[in-house]
This record gives sequence, structure tokens and C-alpha cells, in this order.
Amino acid sequence: MEAAAAAAGTGPYAAGTLDARCARLPFALGRQPGRRSRALAHGNDAARRPARARPRAASRWRAACRLRTARHMRALAATAAPRDGAERRAREAYAFTTVGEWVAADRTRRRSAAEERERMRAEREWVLARGDRPQIRGYRDDAVGIAGRDARRDDANALPFGGPATAAAAVLTAPQEIACWTHEATRGASDDAVREVLRFGDRSGLRELRSPRTPLALCEEFPVGLVAGQRFERERAPDEVLRALAWARVPLSDVRVASHRRPLAQLLETAALPARAWTFDACLIDGTLFLNEAPAPQLPAVAGASARELRYLRAVYASQRFEAACTTPSGDVAEAASTEFFSLVGFHLGPFAIACASEVDAVDPRTGEYVELKLFASAHADAAGLDDRDEGTRAGLGRQGKCDAQRRAAAATRKLLLYRHPRWWAQCVLSGVSEVRAGAIDEHDVLRAVRHVRVGDLAAMSTRGLRKLRWHESRGAQGDSGASNDAPFDPGAATRFAAEALGFIDGVCAAHPGESVRVRYAPRAGDRASQMVTCTVGEGSPLLPKMIRATLDDM
Repeated sequence: MEAAAAAAGTGPYAAGTLDARCARLPFALGRQPGRRSRALAHGNDAARRPARARPRAASRWRAACRLRTARHMRALAATAAPRDGAERRAREAYAFTTVGEWVAADRTRRRSAAEERERMRAEREWVLARGDRPQIRGYRDDAVGIAGRDARRDDANALPFGGPATAAAAVLTAPQEIACWTHEATRGASDDAVREVLRFGDRSGLRELRSPRTPLALCEEFPVGLVAGQRFERERAPDEVLRALAWARVPLSDVRVASHRRPLAQLLETAALPARAWTFDACLIDGTLFLNEAPAPQLPAVAGASARELRYLRAVYASQRFEAACTTPSGDVAEAASTEFFSLVGFHLGPFAIACASEVDAVDPRTGEYVELKLFASAHADAAGLDDRDEGTRAGLGRQGKCDAQRRAAAATRKLLLYRHPRWWAQCVLSGVSEVRAGAIDEHDVLRAVRHVRVGDLAAMSTRGLRKLRWHESRGAQGDSGASNDAPFDPGAATRFAAEALGFIDGVCAAHPGESVRVRYAPRAGDRASQMVTCTVGEGSPLLPKMIRATLDDM
């Protein structure tokens, strides 16, 4: 049916949407062309008989394994007809399954797996009540693998369906630090001359955490402070990761994926934030997949900026002021922005051994653990800001003003639980950070309090917070914030999607080694084709493979 749609030029597999070969890939169709489909293609009537029913667990296990492997992509590339140079440089598009359909299917699989575990637990308790030795097939007292552990507790990074082999293939292991370095950027006599220095093994750029005073007006000097303390923007390329691996004497053959944190964090956030677009480049060289983040957009000028751009500039400056207040004695933005500390960690995401570099904001001097600094709009901070107003202003708010404040508070809480928490979790687990210092600001960008949040508690906090919002909405206390239709983010689903999407990207790059591939996710409402993670060969930056090979030659 898909091939007919592609031939007719209609549907999601039209020639203008996907490549002709993409319609035959299991990554796009979500299935594997096995012996039955091949027999049907050759006109074997015997294959048209109904297929034998298979156990659901086995089918799920096979489907998960097929999505994670790149063997089908390599076999297809090996059997393809040779192409000349001009045709090889032509852009070829590949598409992963839509994010919404993947999340719905993943929830169905988790629900079915939970029901199966509950049935097995009830059957085991019934056998134990009889006093007999449990003899349930496929179950052992030691609870093999992550699937057994998940029956007793909620493991955030587990894959609780399909058996231990499938579960172990989608686990995000704890990051271990491999190397570190300090990056310094100083300007010379001319504003355009920027001198950058990388000192590997140097921890002088790691600042100790301080407690800022509250309340603190973060945008008091805006916009003058933004111009004076604007961060030196630069593109963080994977050549820094290569040099750090060489400094730590880690062979490149032991690393399957090398990248900075942003591309991997975007993959982890997609399952929880399906409406957020992102773009990065990928390239496979010498068996290692390199991910290169897209260049950060330049900050717009304050003069002539629109109201939306001014709000963005205020948010950027408030974040810089908060980081400076928490890490420097003087709270100077320029001092905090001139030096950056990076940590290179190694971990496994499914079958991939990953080396990920990330910037570290501060270190807690009491525990020695890295800390991430974040800002968020808090309803309690707005309530604290009312105490600073005079009595006449508070009395003039009236009942309508109180209801509006409650609705704004519910919307701010919903944004924190559904959008901030998934991003904080993804960024922290990729850099080995276990604690977030979250600054609560009011509507006037005044810092009211600093909260200590453990990264492992973010998912549970989102679940409890959404449950509380639904309870308030049912009583009509805070209006309709939309929380009744929202589900808390699932770290396990985010990990599984990132592992499968990374396997898809690796398969496309393996079919085109040494070429830059543009990985894009730009969802639009009502457009199914735009809701797929697409890989386009020949559209990425041509400088990426040249830069990697030049770095490898210098090492």
C-alpha cells in the first residue's frame, strides 16, 4: 500500500516528501520486510495464507530490536546500484516514525507490560499462598534484569517491556567523567579580535556555588548590562571532544558517538516536548558518529527590537545575572562570561558508547558535586511580590485581579512541570549533574528564592504537580490551564526514543560514511510528514567532516 501511494505521488510517502528508497525502510514503516513480505513480492501464493499467530511479547521484542539496529540500512546500501559522483552528492531524505505515533505506541506497550507484570505477580502470590514453590515460566525469584526490578519499584531509566535483553539495550547508564578543560575567551584591542585558549585538565574555570541575596533585581541594569556582559557566542564543534579524548588517552575506537550536550539533549527532550523543533548535523568517520550542534542565533540588537525580542533579551540577561550572582563575589556578568568550564563524561545509551561534553555552571563546595543553575517564573514569587506593594494597590486588585493572578499562577506552574522539568532532566543526566539550583523570579524579574531540586525527583514532582493542578481545576479554583489533558513526562520513554532515533541516524550515516547529514525535526500542526525526524544527506555543513579529519590528522 505504501509503495502504491509513493508511486501515485500521494500520502506521506510521496516522492516530494521521502526518497524512493525510504518507503521501503523499516524505520519509516515501523515494520521489518521479512520472509512473508518478500514471498508476496515474488508472487508466492503460499505466503498469502494467514500468518501463524506469535506471542505478543516476542513480537514486541523483535520490533524493538529491528528499530535499534542499522543492519537493514547497511544491507540496503550494499545491494543498491552503484552511482556516479554527481548522483551520490544529490540530497537523499530519510524519515523516522512520527513522534506522536511513537509516544502513543510506547504508552500502549507500557500499559500492556504493566498488566502482564501485574498478572504474573498475582499468580506468583497465589502460588506462594498455597505453600508451593513458584514454577511460573519466564520468572525467577531473583527478578532477572530491569524488567524484574521494575516490578518492585519505578526505575526511571528502565525499559519495562520485552524482557531483560530488550530492557538492557535502552538503559541510560550513569555518566563517568573522562576529562575536563577550561575555556577562556578574551578580547583584544579591537572588539572583533577574540583570543580563545583551551587548557585540558585545568579546573580553574570551575566556580564554587554561592548563595545570592534575595530579593535581587536581575534586570536592573538592562539593557546596558547586556551589551557590556554579552557572552562570546561560538559554535561548539566536536573537535574539542576529540582533543579531550586524546588528552585522556581514550582510543577513538572505544567511542561510538562523540558530541556536545545539546544534540543529545534535543533527542531526549523530543518524546516529552513533541512541539519543539531542532536541527543538528551528523557524520560517521572511522566508525564513530559525530554530532554537531547548529550555530546559536545571534542576539538581536536592543535598538529596534520588537516586544517579543525584548522579552527574550531580558530573559537572557536575567539568566546571566543569576549565574554571576551564584558563582562570583561581585556578581559581574562579564567576569562570569569570560571563562567556561567543560566536563567530558562517558556513558551508554542503549548499544551506543557516548562521549558527551557539557558546560558546568558551578560546584557545591560541601559535597563536591556539579550544580546546574536555572531560572523559572514562580507563582509563589508573584505572591511574595504583592507584599512589597502598598495597601491601596493590593486593595485595588479586587476579586477579578485575584482570579487573574490564580490563572497566571496555574499557567506558570504548568509550564514549569511540562516544559522546564523535561529540559532540566535531559541536560543534567547527560552531564552527570545531580542537583539543580532553581531561582524563582516574579513578573518583574526579581529573584525571590533559590530552591534545591534533585534531578532524580523531577519526574515525581511533575506527576504530583499535575495531579494537584487537576484537583484545583475540578473545583474551579484556578480556571482551565489545560492540565487535565496533559501527562507528566516519562524519563523511560525519553530514553527509549533517543536510543531508537540515534540508531536510525547511525544507520543513515553508515550508508553514507564521511558525508555530512542534516538531522531535522520541525513539526507543524496537521502535517504528518513534518512530525518525523528526517535525515537529509548532502544538506549538512560540508566543513564538519573536513574539520574532524583535520583534527584526527593533528592528533
